[in-house]
Amino acid sequence: MIGLVLRRLGWSIVVVWFVITATFAMTTAIPADPVRALLGAHSTPDAIERVRAHYCLDRGVVGQYRCYIAAIVRGDLGESYRSKRPVATIIAEKIWPTAQLAFAAIFLQLLIGVPLGVIAAIRRNRWQDHGANVIGLLGQSAPTFFIGTLALYFFAYRFGWFPIGGYGDGVLGRLHRPAWCAPRWSRP
Repeated sequence: MIGLVLRRLGWSIVVVWFVITATFAMTTAIPADPVRALLGAHSTPDAIERVRAHYCLDRGVVGQYRCYIAAIVRGDLGESYRSKRPVATIIAEKIWPTAQLAFAAIFLQLLIGVPLGVIAAIRRNRWQDHGANVIGLLGQSAPTFFIGTLALYFFAYRFGWFPIGGYGDGVLGRLHRPAWCAPRWSRP
């Protein structure tokens, strides 16, 4: 059992290293200058040199890779080009909403999957079993962007059960839209 856990942990480390290395290779292969993209076209040569030194871009590829790995190990994921905020802070702000979304998805899977599985097991080789298999097959093979768009249309837009965009305020704000957001045809 411990050997299995250690093997899984070792492969996880290999996968993370591969993703980090592939990301570094792709960003280095891009012909654009990241410093000019960050500072703009009218930046001074002194500012360009300072930013190159700060991000280790004044070194060779191996030195840049070493610096990149060291920054990731320290938890320094850099700064967002768009919002000029630390990426680690942006990720930290989004962890709890992402976890809530994952827990809601697991809850829905259990709410739908367990009863379908029980029905299929009790009514083996009958129409209920075949119907549960078809529903399971459709649920696994349908593209998520299609199912997600349909769910958004029906549950958020048509029925008004969830906010269409954003996070909502409090638990009830995420479960039901306020009356002022209801579709025009359902307002009194």
